[in-house]
This record gives sequence, C-alpha cells and structure tokens, in this order.
Amino acid sequence: MVKNRAVFFDRDGTLIKEIDYKDGTGHYSPRKLSDVKFLPKVIKALQLLSKTDYKIVIVTNQSGIARGLYDEETLSKIHRKIMDTLEKKGVKISGIYYCPHRAEERCNCRKPNMYMLNVASVQLSIDLKSSFMVGNSATDIQTGINAGCKTIFVKSDRKEDVKGAAPDFIASDLYGAVKIIVGKK
Repeated sequence: MVKNRAVFFDRDGTLIKEIDYKDGTGHYSPRKLSDVKFLPKVIKALQLLSKTDYKIVIVTNQSGIARGLYDEETLSKIHRKIMDTLEKKGVKISGIYYCPHRAEERCNCRKPNMYMLNVASVQLSIDLKSSFMVGNSATDIQTGINAGCKTIFVKSDRKEDVKGAAPDFIASDLYGAVKIIVGKK
C-alpha cells in the first residue's frame, strides 16, 4: 500500500495569531470565532503546499478546554471556521487533531507525545518518515522528532526558542517553511 506524505502544523502561533488574554492563565488560543486571525502569508503558503501531494494536517494542544476557558463545541466552531476559510482559498485540510488536556494531566495525546500524529498516520495512511512537523515551539519540534518527521521551527511573536530541541530547519514565517518543503528556497 502506498503511503501519503503530510505536513503537520501546529495551530496557534504557526497558522493563526495567538492572543495574550493577560488573565494569568498563560493561555494563548482563541476562545471565540472573532479571535481567529490567520498570520501573514499563511494562506499563500498553504495554497503553495496544496499544489503538492502533501496532506495538510493540524495538530494542536487545547488545554483551554480542561481549564474551562471554552468548550469542545466552541473549539469545533473555530476549527470549522479555519477549514471553511482555507477551503474557499483552495486549501484542503485533511484533518485536525487536538488534545483537550492540561500538561499536568500527563495524558498520551498532548504534544510532545506523538499520539495525534500516530492517529493521523493510521487514519490518513501517512508515512511519518517522509512527512514534516512545523511549529513555533520546542514542544512542536520535539513532537516531530519523536514521530520521525523532518521538523521546521517557525519564529513567532512569542520569540520562543527551541530550548534544546534541534529542528532540521528554521524559517522566519510559514511561507518560508513551505518553500523549504517544496524545495523552492
């Protein structure tokens, strides 16, 4: 059986803007539909990637659910808005996978564990070794490393560094990351 290639993207700070609610939760995920704003060049980047055979998959930690900041219905609406917006621009998202738990719950699905990538791998017939993980945190990079993917660290507004996780590539934005993937850089 022929396996597919994929690019796994972190969501917040990689595809859409993070929001600092300044409420002491340390939580940056959008909590309502009006908060969803794509970062510059993201749609252009995903349109470029859509011209390849890579599947586009989003993997995201969403501890705001466990913290009671929003519910799974709201998260579903946010994901639907992301998918609908991208679909109108010619971008197909093959799947969105999320972990609703807090880090202290030590679940198996939270990045940097590779559970979400493994589930996508089975459901979408993806060869992880010929795939990429793209994100803006050391956790994202470590997830990709754990799964055997090539990794790309995208610099973000939070100015987080990779804290010991060694990405295969570093890009200034998502468009630069996609150019690396499609070999146009």
